[in-house]
Amino acid sequence: MKAKGSPYVIAAVEKAVALLKCFLEPPHRYGITELAQKLGTNKNQVFRLVKTLEKNSLLQLDPVTNKYSLGYLAYVLGEVAQPTNALLVAAKPILDELVEREQETLHLLVLDGDQAFCVDKREGNHSIQLTAQIGRHFPSLHAGACPKLLLAYMEDEEQKREIIGRMEFTRFTPNTIDNAEDLWRELAAIRERGYSVSDEDIDLGARGVAVPIFDARGKVVAGLSIGGPVSRMSYQRLDELRHVIAGAAQRISQRLGYTGSNSTDWGGDSG
Repeated sequence: MKAKGSPYVIAAVEKAVALLKCFLEPPHRYGITELAQKLGTNKNQVFRLVKTLEKNSLLQLDPVTNKYSLGYLAYVLGEVAQPTNALLVAAKPILDELVEREQETLHLLVLDGDQAFCVDKREGNHSIQLTAQIGRHFPSLHAGACPKLLLAYMEDEEQKREIIGRMEFTRFTPNTIDNAEDLWRELAAIRERGYSVSDEDIDLGARGVAVPIFDARGKVVAGLSIGGPVSRMSYQRLDELRHVIAGAAQRISQRLGYTGSNSTDWGGDSG
């Protein structure tokens, strides 16, 4: 059985992947009924999927709670994947150091087709935090510091035009860009200054800034953002943090083999 609209995508596999993604969200343990509710499908279908994944060690059942969690094979696959992902390996010690020092939320996003995808994050110890789950997709590239940054640095101009051409421009807040002309203007400004700002354009009360991460070819492969509630993120504080993450992004880029030394790659200052 193949998914509608794509001759190469197997619908049953997509459903199994969607089910596995449910476990990215706390509490990371769910029963059949809960999974059916999250997926918006019937329990019989979920039961068959779960039992297939359980048989293949991708899920495991706790007989006491009757809830499922990720199985040993999922853990092993993750362990195998992480060392082979150069970006995650390069970023890890720098993100650890940065969150320890600044105690604000960090997100590492990559472009996945026409969506932004969170591959790593760190959270500080404040009681109020911005957060996005690892594995979350951001389908709206016209809002949010990292999504806008990744769209701005997309190399394929034809693909960029196609993406913008079919955007719905969902207005999350009064500050959200809601038309193509303003978005193109914002993308040009991001490229010119070397960073992207989210000023309550996706969540009211939240402010953040993102900078690019380059690979050995000089291609932007990820965006690194830092942010928090506006009560802590004055414009002065946001600019201070922009300089901080610029330095972090430069170090990550260098660990990926980037040899560029132009400080304007990160907004004119990478100190």
